[in-house]
Amino acid sequence: MFKRSDGIVDFDGDACIGCKACIQACPYDAIYIDPDTLTAAKCHYCAHRTEIGLEPACVVVCPEQAIISGDIDDPHSTIRQLIDNNQVKTRKPEIGTKPKLFYIEGSTVTLDPIASVQIPSTYMWSDVEAGNKHAGIDKNANKLTKASTADGPVKIGGKVAEHMVQVSYDVNHKKAWHWPVAAYLTTKASAAGTYLMLMCAMAMGVADIGDVVSRVMSLIVLVAMVATGVFLCVDLERPERFLRVIIRPQWRSWLSRGAWILVGFGGIVISILGINLAAWLEIKHVDELENMLLRPATLLAWGGASSIVAICVATYTAYLFRQAKGRELWQGKYLPLHMGVQAAIAGSAICIMLMNWVGGVGDMYSFCVTVLCGGIAISAVIVYSEHIVDKNRVTAVRMSNQAMVFGEYRIWFWVGGIFCGHVLPLTVLFGAGTGFGTIVAVGALFGLFCYEYVFILAGQTVPNS
Repeated sequence: MFKRSDGIVDFDGDACIGCKACIQACPYDAIYIDPDTLTAAKCHYCAHRTEIGLEPACVVVCPEQAIISGDIDDPHSTIRQLIDNNQVKTRKPEIGTKPKLFYIEGSTVTLDPIASVQIPSTYMWSDVEAGNKHAGIDKNANKLTKASTADGPVKIGGKVAEHMVQVSYDVNHKKAWHWPVAAYLTTKASAAGTYLMLMCAMAMGVADIGDVVSRVMSLIVLVAMVATGVFLCVDLERPERFLRVIIRPQWRSWLSRGAWILVGFGGIVISILGINLAAWLEIKHVDELENMLLRPATLLAWGGASSIVAICVATYTAYLFRQAKGRELWQGKYLPLHMGVQAAIAGSAICIMLMNWVGGVGDMYSFCVTVLCGGIAISAVIVYSEHIVDKNRVTAVRMSNQAMVFGEYRIWFWVGGIFCGHVLPLTVLFGAGTGFGTIVAVGALFGLFCYEYVFILAGQTVPNS
């Protein structure tokens, strides 16, 4: 998407890969996937008409002149005079999108799609279609806000709207992101976390480039990176265009920035794996290269630089989520930290499993257990404060958390995210001994996937239109 010289926001369908990030970024539900082209589309102000002096089609066909278009910067234009001489409102100006669609005498109950939280038994002019509901909202609506009835005002975000609110009509919208995004977050965290643990092992002197631990860990990182790429492609509407995110990047998007971070990290992992393979095959001059890389100064330099890239791999998606201004749940201030902690949990759990298989290294095993326990403790505090306690948050966040913790996704959250991802690894480590690393790793990774799954889906339960 781009802004033309005349101010119209237009889109280039040839550049779109169908990642649906723009759908999540739009707080007005104005962007959709064209079913014919499988690329993003939206109203573009009938640019083909306006550029030759005609008005948009919606303005022309409206028999009541309820839609007015024009240049609001022109003080003599009809639309400017209407704005100046009437009480007007815009939708969600607090988000900072500078909306240019003005509603004359608009009110919260008609402009806010969550003003009527409960799904009614009937719409204003039609019946409710079976199954047409916003998942996770209607089941516990009484915990979120008072239902709108003729007996009294509806309470919305602490403000009383002196109106009875009734839905005119509603349409189910398919969630733009689903399980592939959760899987991609899990494999990405596993790759970054395992690599960081490998760097820690080298710094502690318990692993060297070329030994079996380094080879296996590098291979695990590579497999996780490949899986990350696969899940990314699976989620695209136009997967055959995947490379365009690299060769035609939109640098303002964290999707493009993240793609290049993944490419750089993949190159680092492949290089290390190549050195490991060469050492295993006893290729000439590899010993000299190993000795050079393992010098303290050199190890600190390339190990530190590559670790920074790994941290970027683990956390960049938090900033992609923050660009999704239409999803308030994803705007949490601790999200970058939480994603970094999740990578530490995944990496340490995988290392514990690996050391159970190939033989535990005392200091490294204790270090991994410490990292895992610390990561789970920090994650638990963040989850508790962000989703369970949830005080003084906007209504949309409370609705998403309601769906996540007590609504449709509660089984995934409590059994998967909390029990498998937090309780089970600690219980096994301290209750069953050190020989159950596989259970620890499987529990931590499955719990991570479950949490990401409910985080992704619950964030999309609140309607934007």
